[in-house]
Amino acid sequence: MQPQYGNISDHFATELEFDNGLRVTSMCRQQSGVNFNVAERLVGTKGQLYLEGSQGEITGPNAYKYDGADNAPYVQKHADLIQSIRHGNAVNEGEQVARSTLSAIAGRMAAYTGRAMKWDWALNASKLDLTPAAYTFGDLPVDPPATPGITKLM
Repeated sequence: MQPQYGNISDHFATELEFDNGLRVTSMCRQQSGVNFNVAERLVGTKGQLYLEGSQGEITGPNAYKYDGADNAPYVQKHADLIQSIRHGNAVNEGEQVARSTLSAIAGRMAAYTGRAMKWDWALNASKLDLTPAAYTFGDLPVDPPATPGITKLM
């Protein structure tokens, strides 16, 4: 990455390892003019699960393909929330959202620094502050780009 091109990575690849040994590889790209894809693939010893939008397919001995309604998952999530409010059945996904968000932040921290990241450190010890130096109108200074192996953990 070079400063004249900005200070934001256009793609990431991270591996998350959980206490139970489960490993998740997550990749993303944020570039203009490229194919948009939000999908998940889970690979197990007896098959795979592939999810893209509201469609899904399982391969292996218990193969299955979802051919139902093509409800956009993010639209459906909001519809479910509104219905739960109207019927008095609270849906509270706050903890799940917070854990997912911290996983993404820790993954970005690992990608920026080139270092392994522990959950407890990212949650309790990090001094990462992404707020601007001042809340003013006009141009703000651009921080230097993060460089794995050089950028330090905060």
